[in-house]
Amino acid sequence: MKLHCFNNIEILAYFDTNKQSTSVLNEYGKLYSYNYSLKNYVNRLCIRYGSTLDGRVEAFRELLGVSQKPCIFVSDIDKIFYIPTRSLYTNGCFLINYYTIQKVIKITEYSTTIIFVSGIEYTIQENIRVIKRQIARAEKFLEIYYGSDRKNFL
Repeated sequence: MKLHCFNNIEILAYFDTNKQSTSVLNEYGKLYSYNYSLKNYVNRLCIRYGSTLDGRVEAFRELLGVSQKPCIFVSDIDKIFYIPTRSLYTNGCFLINYYTIQKVIKITEYSTTIIFVSGIEYTIQENIRVIKRQIARAEKFLEIYYGSDRKNFL
C-alpha cells in the first residue's frame, strides 16, 4: 500500500481503535487511514527512508541512554521526527512530528492542545508534562545528531 503522505509533511499519527486502522494527519489537515497497526505504519515509513523502526529505536536509545518511549527519527531531509506520547504498543499513543510543533497548551490535567506550524490545532488526551519531556528528549537527540558529540561516539 502506498504511503500517501510521503510528499507532504506528516504532523500526527495514531491508531484509531474504532476503525482498527492507523490515521495520519498531514500539514494541510488531510487525514489518511491505513489498515495496519501504528508500529507497522512507522516501520514501513522508516523502510522507505532506508532503515527500520527497530534500527531507529535502537539508535535513539543508544545515543540518549533511555529505554521507554523512544522518539523515532525517520528523515532528516523530509523533517519527520516522531515523538510518542506512550509506547507504540499502547492504545492512545500519538506520534507527533517534532518539526511541526509550534506550541503546546495545557487544557486540563490530562488534555493538551498542540498547535502546529501550519496553523492546525489538535487536542489529545495526554498530560502536557509528557509531551514537554518528549520534546526535550528530541532536542537532546538533535544536539547529539548535529553536534560534535556524534564524531566521538564510536
